[in-house]
Amino acid sequence: MKSINSQLLLVITLLTFSTTLIAATKKPDPQNQTITINKGQVLDVLTAIRKPNTDDALNNYFSNVFPSAQQYGFKIDAQFIPIAPPTQGNYHPDFFSLMSWPDSESQDKFRQAAKKLDYKYLDARKEIWSVFNLTSYDKLEESIEFTVTEGKVYVITAYWVDDMDSFRKAKEKGSSKMERAGGSLKLVLGKGQSPMGYVYEPNVISITEWENEEAFDKFIQNSKSGNEGVTNINQWKTQFAFPQNN
Repeated sequence: MKSINSQLLLVITLLTFSTTLIAATKKPDPQNQTITINKGQVLDVLTAIRKPNTDDALNNYFSNVFPSAQQYGFKIDAQFIPIAPPTQGNYHPDFFSLMSWPDSESQDKFRQAAKKLDYKYLDARKEIWSVFNLTSYDKLEESIEFTVTEGKVYVITAYWVDDMDSFRKAKEKGSSKMERAGGSLKLVLGKGQSPMGYVYEPNVISITEWENEEAFDKFIQNSKSGNEGVTNINQWKTQFAFPQNN
């Protein structure tokens, strides 16, 4: 009996060790996050380039502006970080952000409240960012919802279009080729409006998802232009910035 119990204990110990080893070596599942911005909300799209040596000014900006903005429902819904030089154009932003407000009234209330702050946030923007391009979509006509996955590549493209019919035909023709190459369309936005001093108004902004950089590069190499009707393009390969877990 003692021998049987010893053998049983050994088996249990080995199984426990094996399970622990498998759990320790198993690659964790990638993070996923669903971005949802509802119909009727205000969407702000921001790309910017920050000046060097502005860490303190940036922290001061966040601590003064964000608490007030969040009181009126402001939210940063998504942030994408470029992982390579632009694939189209020569604009090198530090990030591409999607931000939202519950409605235009909430946004206006924040602006009025901000005027009463001792901190001049509009002046601070000039101190912190050399480029601050803001595109706004007032009262979204349709809700936005898409899911991003850790490790995947998100190609963001801004198009300036002078022939929308030619542009649409080219993109419709190219969409099936993109899907066969492993790409998927996550978001399309039309032309927004920029406040004075922050003009960045492409006619179309799109986000496509790819398994990795190589998959997108191969698709581009094997494709014809597909940019008929376009006068200018900014395009970046990015990855989604997941919140850091402390």
